[in-house]
Amino acid sequence: MKKYLVGLAVAFSIHANAQYFEPIGLGIGIDGVQSNATRVKSILNDTIHHKLLIGGEFLYADSIPVSGGCYWDGNSFHSMIGIGASNITMSSTMWNGYNVFAVDLGVHMFDSTQTIPFNFSPLFFGTDRIFDVISFNDSLYIGGSFYLQDGTHGLAKWNGTVWEGVGGSITGGPIGIIQCLGVYNGDLIAAGTFDSIGGIAANHIARWDGVQWHAMGGGVNADFGSSPHIQCMHEYNGKLYVSGDNLDVPAAFLTGLIEWDGNSWTGPSLFGNIGGSEMKIYHNKLYVGGSIAIYDSMGNSSGGTVLISYDGIVWKNYILWNAPGGMIRAMDTFQNYLFVGGDFDTLGGVYCNKIARFSDDTVLCFPPILETSGDTLFVNETGYFHWINCNDGSIISGATSNTYIPDTAGNYAVIVTSGGCNDTTECVSYLGINELQIEDYKLQLYPNPANETVTITAENIKEIVVSNLLGVQMIRLPSTDYRVNNAITIDISKLPQGIYLLRVQTNNGWRAGKVVKE
Repeated sequence: MKKYLVGLAVAFSIHANAQYFEPIGLGIGIDGVQSNATRVKSILNDTIHHKLLIGGEFLYADSIPVSGGCYWDGNSFHSMIGIGASNITMSSTMWNGYNVFAVDLGVHMFDSTQTIPFNFSPLFFGTDRIFDVISFNDSLYIGGSFYLQDGTHGLAKWNGTVWEGVGGSITGGPIGIIQCLGVYNGDLIAAGTFDSIGGIAANHIARWDGVQWHAMGGGVNADFGSSPHIQCMHEYNGKLYVSGDNLDVPAAFLTGLIEWDGNSWTGPSLFGNIGGSEMKIYHNKLYVGGSIAIYDSMGNSSGGTVLISYDGIVWKNYILWNAPGGMIRAMDTFQNYLFVGGDFDTLGGVYCNKIARFSDDTVLCFPPILETSGDTLFVNETGYFHWINCNDGSIISGATSNTYIPDTAGNYAVIVTSGGCNDTTECVSYLGINELQIEDYKLQLYPNPANETVTITAENIKEIVVSNLLGVQMIRLPSTDYRVNNAITIDISKLPQGIYLLRVQTNNGWRAGKVVKE
């Protein structure tokens, strides 16, 4: 039997040594080296001049002075003349053959090697800002916290001569702010801090059909009384995906990533802590870059950088732990790579100072591990699954999820296909209902499902880690916390509803179980 399994695994496995992420020179910084005071906020593929345009808060790229803006030609960085350190690039887009940058207090366009301000009339007063710029129906739109000279604010369209308001006034929040713009089903989508737009009640997000504004269901609420901060959106496979901070819709509490199907809001249940800053389509997949929060047993959080992708069936994650506060803020495709920028210093264990390129063509595969919880066998993977009866080598009909509860005692394994990898776990002995054992080691978990707390009993507990189904750590607990004899109780009350994987380290190594939060 074991010979059959090894042969099957070799026939389908792909083991590559390449990394997902590669650094771009020395990266972005104050003096050509790592700096926490710098960040990339905008990346744009200049398809006219075949360059990658990069903007943000920085003074150097490699060792080249670039003062807030530069471009990458595929081999080296070059200065982008005209932006200057005082003009912080917030967003960029292609419009009528021009590369357009929103640079805090104005709008610039890029011409081969430099940026030049549009010859516009004065735009706004005071210290208000532009947050996003987008091309829609051959017109240029900007969103932010600015006032126009006619008194309207938050959203403007360039009519060829002057900026003009779009569809009436915006109310709510301090003045009504547009933070993010997108397109869905041929309509302009505006998101921000407002409760009405153009006289239409709309909860922080609305759509413009070119004539009037429309609400999008109940809109987006804020968690714990704070304001929602929608930072990015993108249309994919007929739905609008939206992400940011403090997002809450009735069907997806505290998700940070939600989707609109044209009628109602929902949210993937796996992403209770994702805060997306940018979305792009790369190799026919939707990629979301941003940050992620990890909670300990006391509800305290720490952060990291994350990139996730969706192919219309399976969400996949690339966990990129980083110093707290580090995140991906900008993305675009260039020369068959996905370039990512932000204020990170490493991605996936690779040093890449504020900017890197990503490729999903090369895959780093790891053998899947078959784990257990009560009477359930499972693997901590996303993808496609085929369970095997190791006693006779047969494929078990209908067993195609990442979990399996056998009907009878025996030996079982699972073939996992995910992200270009295909491999088979080791066989595990199943002893019967509520009695599952690996290497003669037993783990008890109760109650399960649970609402508030779960208790784990095992000998010589050293550490406990609770992760979601993407493998993202939600709780990490050393054995000194709440230990009574061989039992530890964990507070899971702050976790969103769903299935979580619980791993326990003892003197005999790591063991795992599944816990359901109701």
